[in-house]
Amino acid sequence: MLNKALRIPEADILYKLRSFIQDLCQQIENESVKDSITVYLGQTIQRNDLDDLKNNLLNNDLITFPQFLSGSTDQLRAIRVAKELPVQSEEYIPVIICIDIPANLKCANIRSRRYSIDNDNNVLLNMGIIGHLIKVEKENVNENQIASIHLTLVKCENQQKIQQILETKRTEIKSFSQLVTVIKLMITMNQNISAEHMVETMFNDDTLKADINTQTSIAASYLALATSRRSQDDFKRAVELYLLSLDAFLRFMSPNTLELTSLYGNIAGMYLRLDNCEKSHEYYQKALGVQLRSNTPDLLTICNYTNNIGIILSKQGKYSEAIKSFQRTLKILEQVTEPHDNELALAYDNAGDTYLVQLKYNDALYYYKKSIEIQERIVPRNPSTLGSSYYTVGNVYLKIGRSHESLTYLKLALECQQEYLPLTHPSFALLYNNIGLMYYREEQYSDALKSYFKSLEIASISLPENHSLVGITLFNVALVYSSQGKLDEAIESVEKSTEQFLKTLSPSHPDVVENRAYIESIKRKKILKELFDEDFDENVTSF
Repeated sequence: MLNKALRIPEADILYKLRSFIQDLCQQIENESVKDSITVYLGQTIQRNDLDDLKNNLLNNDLITFPQFLSGSTDQLRAIRVAKELPVQSEEYIPVIICIDIPANLKCANIRSRRYSIDNDNNVLLNMGIIGHLIKVEKENVNENQIASIHLTLVKCENQQKIQQILETKRTEIKSFSQLVTVIKLMITMNQNISAEHMVETMFNDDTLKADINTQTSIAASYLALATSRRSQDDFKRAVELYLLSLDAFLRFMSPNTLELTSLYGNIAGMYLRLDNCEKSHEYYQKALGVQLRSNTPDLLTICNYTNNIGIILSKQGKYSEAIKSFQRTLKILEQVTEPHDNELALAYDNAGDTYLVQLKYNDALYYYKKSIEIQERIVPRNPSTLGSSYYTVGNVYLKIGRSHESLTYLKLALECQQEYLPLTHPSFALLYNNIGLMYYREEQYSDALKSYFKSLEIASISLPENHSLVGITLFNVALVYSSQGKLDEAIESVEKSTEQFLKTLSPSHPDVVENRAYIESIKRKKILKELFDEDFDENVTSF
């Protein structure tokens, strides 16, 4: 049973045998081989991983095994074990790992001891053995018809690079308890599932529920696992683990303990990511309530909660309540001793978004401009967030028909985006189109055409061949040509726009129908111009 658990780590078995394993580790650490030996391990490996090892052979790479290994000095027995191991899919094949252990090898994290159990010549190697890769063979090139990996162990105290890596990792995973350290190590080794299983086994152990130190370690372990899942964007599993961490903490803590506010906030944040606004609101309120009842409330933390509560209320359509929450955030931030311009600008932005969704454009502009005013004084400035704010204001002015102001802000957005985006980024295609539209409304036709053509140039590089923006921009080009009296060019551009729309839209779609109607109107305009010639331009406005 132990041998199976060591080969394929099974958390429940390892946990139940933890005392025995700990004692065994201590024995292994106190001994070393006197004579050089070769140990054989039967394992399975993915074909791609074997190919990678073979391709990297010339790099004199090191290979390490993060788990305990149970091998044998009997090569045939190890081969038999490898061939009998179950494989997860056709991508896995049996492999024999040959490890040369030099005589009198002395190393703090590498120890081995030979055990004669049923005359099998077993050898148990401690976790963390490190060796130089010597040879990798596929299954069809040796007499045993099995893939093989050959390496020789190294004295890690003589490998400065190894020591530096190990010390860095030890520092990263070091914690207040051995359990949390082990869990962090397993996370580093991408063994999250096994780590979760191990903590779950301890969490469900009734004999440990009264031990505050153990419960603290379990809660902290769940917290580390949840954070790992969150970093992988697995928000569903992350919130489950955060809730388990909370359950463990609540075994010995009051739900109103100040230390739990960040955990409540993390749970709320995961629910927000999952668009579960009701649950997110519930836990942000819990976090906020604990802070408000505290004798030492953290104002910035409270601002974070009220800001996020405002976002949730806005998502739920409770706009007046959302605005109140944002205003609480703003009032606190404006009164704290140290300036927190980034947080202040964000709160103004969020309030602006809430007014915008209600189509209250003037109120939205007020808050957006306050955000911009703050962002412009931040050193160094962030062209990404500032450019986004300029763009938003420009589009609001576009919606309310104030083309001059819109053009000003869209050009500022363009300058910012050019600082951090490649010049052919898809965002520029839309931005140049909108700038062109504002030039058109200002009757600056030459500049409008330059912007539209720039939009089309970028779209041809960075957008799909059938993207609708191309059709929209071509239609806008036709509007400019029509206004300039270049009716043939206008007809040609609308026809190209129609062809573009038909790549994704049906002939009966309103955009296609509108284009065809516009072509007919330009043709009528062309007929009238040919008939009336000189009088036409003076008496007929452009379409």
